[in-house]
Order: sequence, then structure tokens, then C-alpha cells
Amino acid sequence: MYKDNHQMKNAKILSDRNASLMLIEKNTSGRELAHLIMELEKDRERLSHMAQAAKVLAQPESVLKIIKLIQELSRTNQT
Repeated sequence: MYKDNHQMKNAKILSDRNASLMLIEKNTSGRELAHLIMELEKDRERLSHMAQAAKVLAQPESVLKIIKLIQELSRTNQT
């Protein structure tokens, strides 16, 4: 396991903004997960709201931003 629990932090950010549901694996049975999936499949409106919330949080340019930052840091460390 990762010490900083980054997966939980990322999931919480999404769920706090209604872009996902957060389940704790050790507290969720396969049966409960299957039931939740079937319920969500029936509730297209809820899924649509979750999709919209996720789009608001999306950062499609994040890879380019990271590359630019690495390049800037690389140039700084070369001087």
C-alpha cells in the first residue's frame, strides 16, 4: 500500500463533487457492488449528472502542463 493513501484522496475529491461514488473495498462485498452497479445502470439521470461533474473536474491538458514543468525544471538545473 502507498503511505500517502493517494487513491483514497483522489476518490474522495471525485465523490465529494458528485462525480463518482466512493466505496471502501474491505467494507464492500461483491454482491453489494453488483447491486450498486445494477441500480446505477437503471438511473441514467444520476449517471449523466455524475458524468457532467466529472467533466468539470477534468484536466485534459495536464500531461502537457507536467511536461512543460519538467522541461523548465530541467533548464533551471542545467544552469
